Amino acid sequence: MMQVKLWTASSWARRDIRYGFTGRDGGVSEGPFGTLNLSYKRCASPDHVDQNWQRLAQTFGLERADIAVLSQVHGNRVLRVVEPQGTRTPAGEADAMWTDRSKVLLAVRTADCVPVVLASASEGGPIAAAHAGWRGLACGVLNRSVSSLRQAGAERVLAVVGPCISGEAYQVGQEVVDGVAATLSSMDGIAWRDDSHPGRWRVDPGAAACRQLEALGVEVVRIEACTSGSQFFSHRHDGPTTGRQAGLIMRVAP
Repeated sequence: MMQVKLWTASSWARRDIRYGFTGRDGGVSEGPFGTLNLSYKRCASPDHVDQNWQRLAQTFGLERADIAVLSQVHGNRVLRVVEPQGTRTPAGEADAMWTDRSKVLLAVRTADCVPVVLASASEGGPIAAAHAGWRGLACGVLNRSVSSLRQAGAERVLAVVGPCISGEAYQVGQEVVDGVAATLSSMDGIAWRDDSHPGRWRVDPGAAACRQLEALGVEVVRIEACTSGSQFFSHRHDGPTTGRQAGLIMRVAP
């Protein structure tokens, strides 16, 4: 049985927190959803998705019922999770969530958008997970995620920005540039014109997420991996018939 691979940042190691970002490897789904698909939408076998989530839960020492997921809508709503509902029952319609409970695995699903996990710098503090597509970046989902942690007592916030689509693979229109630019003081290194396609741009959403977080005083680490490739599910590369990976974080029980 292939092991679930978790992408992590070597410089972000915490004894009180476990986290990671999945790719395609380590599951049982088949075809365009092969193998570690974590989305029930459009998939051929929900039972396979259940098995994938269970394998992932076990790598964290948990069960599938200990995982909290969201019905993601590219907005900026942030929910508090007290008791997880399992992977078939979203905690609500939102794009970020936080908790101060231990052994609750927060999971946001992506297929090119930016997954971000956040935590208080103090041991035992609150944690959060956010899904940030360009619309989420434009409407402040990361700002609200950080605010939620600070309101819950986090004086310093740390974050890891996970694998997402790179600027080289993300050709977009003016509306994306305008939406992201409205939240930043500068777009240098984040957006550039695509000279081969007049009126089109290239945007690096992971860099935009990092800059937003840094402007909020968050200490950020980024995992530099593009999802438009064979190791990840990618809506931009594969089209609508593809799976989803996840960004995950949990507090370890003291």
